[in-house]
Amino acid sequence: MECRMDGRVALITGGSRGLGRAMAETFARAGAKVAIVARRPDVLEDAVKEMQSTTGGTIKGYPGDVGKAADCQRVVDTAVATLGPIDIIDSHPRAQRLWCRHMLDMRRTHRRH
Repeated sequence: MECRMDGRVALITGGSRGLGRAMAETFARAGAKVAIVARRPDVLEDAVKEMQSTTGGTIKGYPGDVGKAADCQRVVDTAVATLGPIDIIDSHPRAQRLWCRHMLDMRRTHRRH
């Protein structure tokens, strides 16, 4: 059974490599627009280019440290402005504790109506 995500927006932390990258590719192949967050802009840029090429999907990279509230706010605001309201958040264990502190209020601010 195929699961389509057309019209959805996924935000993935640690999306430039490892499990985060695998999730980003999976969501993109399923039709979601994908925002990936990573701390290293150079690695992030290369990952976005490679994933766009292999999946044909819409993938945008946002450099940031999810342990910093200001970075979280900037990433979410920019991703929402570029891709639309966020439907899916995939936060990996290492980042999850830090990210979740900042996400709930921002998610309420940018919810889909």
